[in-house]
Amino acid sequence: MKNKKLLLTTSSDKCVIIAEVENNHSYGEREYVISRDMLNVNLKSGLFTEITDHADWDSGRVWVYTDDIMM
Repeated sequence: MKNKKLLLTTSSDKCVIIAEVENNHSYGEREYVISRDMLNVNLKSGLFTEITDHADWDSGRVWVYTDDIMM
């Protein structure tokens, strides 16, 4: 987790996600760095759900906007 940032973005299938990325990640348009506290608040409220075990992402953990996986 050291040297990782949290990136708020959309996945290739248009789901809103938060992903751990390397510190030197090149950010694209409409990608935002968020704090760990912001992630924790969203997890506690149920707005985001961890999907790391189901995601095709090798750089760290991934969370998805819960409503996007309920559709």
